[in-house]
Amino acid sequence: MVVHRILLLALVLAVCGSGATAQQPDPAPAWIAPGFDLHHPSARWVAVDELDPSDVSWASIRDRVGPGWIATPDAAFGAPRWLIGPAIALAGDGPLDEVTAVDAAAALVRRLADGLAIDDIDALAFDDASPSRSGGGRRLLGVDFRQTHRGYDVRSLREPIRVRVRVDLDARRVSALGSAWVRGLDVAVDRPMGRADAIAAALSFIPDVLPGAFERVDDSRYVLVGRRGDEPFGRLVHEVFVRRTDRPALWRVVVDARNGECLHHVDQVHRVDVTGNVMIGSLDGAAGTPPTASFSLKPGDGVFVQVVGGNRGTADAMGNYRVSHGGSAPVQITGRFEGEWASVQNQAAGNTTFTQSATPGTAANVVLNGTHSTEFRTAEATAYHWVNAVHDFVAKRIPNFTALQRLTTNVNIAFPFGCNAWFDGVSINFTRASGGCPNMAFADVVAHEWGHAFHQWFAGSITNNAFSEGLSDHLALYLSGQRVLGRGIQFQRDYSPNQPACCTQWPPTQYPAPHQGGEIWAGTMMDLRDNLIARRGAAVGADRAEQITIAQFTRKPPDMPTGLIETLVQDDNDGDLSNGTPHFVEIVTAADGHALPRPTDPTKASLVAQTAKPTIGTMLSFALHAVRRANAAYVVALSATLQSTPIPGIGTIDLGLPIVPMRIATTDAFGESLFTLVVPNAPVLRGATFHLQAVVAGASPMLSTPWTIAIQ
Repeated sequence: MVVHRILLLALVLAVCGSGATAQQPDPAPAWIAPGFDLHHPSARWVAVDELDPSDVSWASIRDRVGPGWIATPDAAFGAPRWLIGPAIALAGDGPLDEVTAVDAAAALVRRLADGLAIDDIDALAFDDASPSRSGGGRRLLGVDFRQTHRGYDVRSLREPIRVRVRVDLDARRVSALGSAWVRGLDVAVDRPMGRADAIAAALSFIPDVLPGAFERVDDSRYVLVGRRGDEPFGRLVHEVFVRRTDRPALWRVVVDARNGECLHHVDQVHRVDVTGNVMIGSLDGAAGTPPTASFSLKPGDGVFVQVVGGNRGTADAMGNYRVSHGGSAPVQITGRFEGEWASVQNQAAGNTTFTQSATPGTAANVVLNGTHSTEFRTAEATAYHWVNAVHDFVAKRIPNFTALQRLTTNVNIAFPFGCNAWFDGVSINFTRASGGCPNMAFADVVAHEWGHAFHQWFAGSITNNAFSEGLSDHLALYLSGQRVLGRGIQFQRDYSPNQPACCTQWPPTQYPAPHQGGEIWAGTMMDLRDNLIARRGAAVGADRAEQITIAQFTRKPPDMPTGLIETLVQDDNDGDLSNGTPHFVEIVTAADGHALPRPTDPTKASLVAQTAKPTIGTMLSFALHAVRRANAAYVVALSATLQSTPIPGIGTIDLGLPIVPMRIATTDAFGESLFTLVVPNAPVLRGATFHLQAVVAGASPMLSTPWTIAIQ
């Protein structure tokens, strides 16, 4: 049973402006919304039997509806806002149609008029009938009547004054009813203003509106009710809704229809957010300075947009922002190259900022560094963009990664030796152009330094410098999809075949510089990426490389060999590394190219079910993975048997049914075969167990781990 909650809203008379010349009543009436707020301190449900027996209205209710009813007496005028009880049966048999139900509801209201506080039954007018279905599918009808006074509807500032009846059409019963009737009204309605004059009076109270910058939406005339002291009070009013055309605003103005006095006015556009888009102009990923590096506008992902004196919003990946804001008047918005993941500080000049006007509800678009006009400003934009880019790249592989927020990013540093970038434990730092070296705040150099901050985050501290250099190159190269890092600078590292960084060998201790030792890890990761692309294709291969090499960092590998083990763990699909992983060959081949220590070859094949719960009469599929080394040919022989459920004193027995696995995809160069077999449609098999095993004959014969699964 649903009880409607109607807000009891006390609104004190507002003096809208100087346009009203009539004498204001004293004391001022409270223009309330007669209605019952069930959370109001005065709210109470009370048994009708316990109400004052001397009150004729309640006595009338008791006499007519019988025992067991509860009511909510209106806090303002005493009417029974709601009555709920055992239900009132309506005369007749069988389900009601809607027209008959409306007539029956009207008859009931007339019969209970005294109890519903209705003092003028002729002022009752039909308002609406709303059909619906209950949760159990029963047909319901809400029948509403409204109060009128001398030919005008009676309203509060909230809604019409109504009498409500809720009818169950199928049961032919009234389950709830209530009344907001205001008794004792005596409102003068003679000599009202003309409609045009009333509208003009209302418009005069809308502040700061220019001629022609508004349009009337609607207007109406009714009796507005309120209360002066303990007595009901009303006025004939003219209500006008006006929409502004110069900014989002919908004014509701209520004036006395006889003298033009403003009784209420409010902009009903209570909240209009400030919205728009942020774009930033930065260098692309090829190199550091024009003309070798292209320049383009990119979404200002994560940029903070601040309403001056108000709230702050954050641009999304497309640069779109929304700032929660109240009101519709123009505001000032401001911001700079600062957002969720980067706080850029220009060490050569003041930080680039924007401040501009924005009208709530109208997109206010921002362009930061729209042209590549100065090195310093472009360095700010480029560093900001690439910090966000590498953060989002890593967060794609590590769910809920929210570390390194607002990482301080210092750009345009004057450095005596030029050509440098570094992470100092709390910030990443980039030098300005000097001595023939470009500004270091660009693309993969930014991503590399961010990688050091990432390493410190997951490891707690950086104690293995070579590994830190390698994983930072790894992230930057995977982000760019290129094999060259820092293209165009003195210390660029080229991981292309037959280039200096391509084939650096373990151990890193043989090299004087950590950067060179780090080439072992980065080179292995780039070779792995190429191997996976060769097997799976460009898109799937690159995606798989990112999946298995980035997420493993959350397990805090302290060195390169451990990182390789964690990569195998990340790639595994059956919890058994002794039979390899789906991409064991690609991973260890990459490691062998740099002599990076890695596990020995698997001693058995991996047989993985593709169907989790086989049932009788269905097809079962599974995949066999075996390691193929040095192009050695091998043959897969797969055996399958069915065993019964355990028999007490005997154990399991071979059911002897013919089970022949069917190969549906031949073994490829990477040792993968796909098979299916059909589970016989025999009831005796329910609860039986499949036992499958593969024998891989070749240069290194391997058995798969026996695979056992019960038939459902």
